[in-house]
Amino acid sequence: MAVELSGVSASPHELEDYASALFQSAGYYVEKNITEENVLELDAVATSYDTACPEEVLVEAKSGDWGYGDIFKVIGWMKYLGIDRGVFIVKTSGHDPEEVHTKVASLGVSFIHLGDFSDATSRFARAGFPLIHDSYRMPLWRYAYWAERNLISQLKAVTKADPSKEGPTAVLKHHRFINNTIFFVKDLCERLSLLYGEYMKHPRLACGVALEMGGGSFDPDAHDPDNGLIREALLKGSHPVLQACFYIEHRARLAILKTAIDYECLMEAGRIPESSATTFDALPHSLRAGIDQLKRDHSFKRYALFWQVFLWGFGGFYLKDRKDYEFKWLAEQTGIPQEEIPRALKAFDILFPLSPTISWLTEIGPSQCIIVKMMPTALRGLGANQRRWRYGFKEFSEFGYTDFTHRDLIKWNNSLISLLRPEKK
Repeated sequence: MAVELSGVSASPHELEDYASALFQSAGYYVEKNITEENVLELDAVATSYDTACPEEVLVEAKSGDWGYGDIFKVIGWMKYLGIDRGVFIVKTSGHDPEEVHTKVASLGVSFIHLGDFSDATSRFARAGFPLIHDSYRMPLWRYAYWAERNLISQLKAVTKADPSKEGPTAVLKHHRFINNTIFFVKDLCERLSLLYGEYMKHPRLACGVALEMGGGSFDPDAHDPDNGLIREALLKGSHPVLQACFYIEHRARLAILKTAIDYECLMEAGRIPESSATTFDALPHSLRAGIDQLKRDHSFKRYALFWQVFLWGFGGFYLKDRKDYEFKWLAEQTGIPQEEIPRALKAFDILFPLSPTISWLTEIGPSQCIIVKMMPTALRGLGANQRRWRYGFKEFSEFGYTDFTHRDLIKWNNSLISLLRPEKK
């Protein structure tokens, strides 16, 4: 099924994005473009929560020439990282695909030749991965990765244009830490401690950058609830550097949640050394209390996947008048029973409380949208388009809204189009 965004005539075609989207569409939590400087660059690592303990798959995609040496390099990376399963995905093959698969399967690597992409999901399933039934998921995640990449690219452009600004440089450094550095810390309790410590050093990146943009000093701990630049960014989708800050702040929270889940799963399975358990007791009380509360939930181990899907695929909002449909789709895409979705939506409030009376989810009215605070407007636009596709609408006017809901869906869509096709501003 061809799915397009209003105003964008083509989807991105990067093979790395396509390979990652296969796993994301199949219900995996996906981490992309992980780099250990001077050592390796990983296209993606996909994590399944379908079993008692998280199971990782190292994903490598090659769009051009490749040879057996490239596959054996991946096997070396698997050994180095302690990952038992890998997948090598290619667009073209000068070798017999069946022969290649036979040679490397015993080494823990699945070989997938996509060919012309006409039956890519079937080939993915034949390699031993879940069959993707939902035709909307692949385009959704390819657009999501495209948007994420452009948010970071815009941040880099701002940093390059004015290196004297402290804020954008600090934001990029924070992103590298949560995307790259922390992945190679194998002790999960140490990783959790480092992530949370870094998060507490940068609790309000966007506000700190906004203050510097307004002529002040960068302060990632500043509190300015009435900041005009932040308000403009949230209402109008302006200020690319602030949009990137919103994204990276949520990425940091997501990384903490995932690490907490991985730790608790392995702890329950008896696979955490006693020394790490002692380190856990030294974590801040608020973090430990939040984890202890969340882990009682039946679907706790799927919460990181849930929030990855909710933030990036659903735009961090749901339509309250269509809640039954919205929660049904969230259940299908995350494996969390529909009746448990309201509990999953409280995870950020429990782990990252704003105050006893303030939630990360809020109404913006008069509107049917219940939104996560501080979301990039372009990613909300992706969530708006997922609804348009699934309801079978060509235009947003077909939703039938006469309040601010219609205005917001169109505004968020336009922000996404502007991010993906900046030349069309």
